[in-house]
Amino acid sequence: MHKIIKEDSGYSYNGEKYRSKEEIYFSWFLDEIRPFTKSIKYEPFQIEVIPKKKAAYYSRSDKRKKCLFLRELKYTPDFVIVWDKEKMLEGCGLKYLWTDYTYGIFNPKQNIYYDIGEKEESGYKSYIDVKGGRSKYNPTLFSIKQKIIYETRGIYVQKIVLKEFLKAIDYYPKRYLWTDSGKQKRKL
Repeated sequence: MHKIIKEDSGYSYNGEKYRSKEEIYFSWFLDEIRPFTKSIKYEPFQIEVIPKKKAAYYSRSDKRKKCLFLRELKYTPDFVIVWDKEKMLEGCGLKYLWTDYTYGIFNPKQNIYYDIGEKEESGYKSYIDVKGGRSKYNPTLFSIKQKIIYETRGIYVQKIVLKEFLKAIDYYPKRYLWTDSGKQKRKL
């Protein structure tokens, strides 16, 4: 059994690098639902939500120049899931994941066909951002970005607070039942 390794900038598990342990835990969940998907990718691309803005100014020589006024707003989803619609709706024991409004990671009303111009599979997609619960960063920043992304790009990014998510669906990936070292049972 592989164990989680702390690195300078994040963590690694089984040769893959992640920014947080919660992303690793969620990847274990995704490994178990992989048969219902066409693809699952970790941080596959950046979405430019708002382009950078330049402003004109006059230099000392009275020549008009442009300078950077506001930086662009970019967003990188933690996971992008492309669903196999036929497989996910046939006899899956986790069917409520597809339609639950609070914890559903696929909701047809929210995650309709998206194509943001990236060279990847098209179809029903879920954009997931995994959170750990409490954060040392501004907790409202994600919700603001989420609204702007939806308004400007029409993409709904689902926020998953991992412990709440697993408790709400009452399902824990097999690997999650063991501690990070993989040697002891985890207390749930």
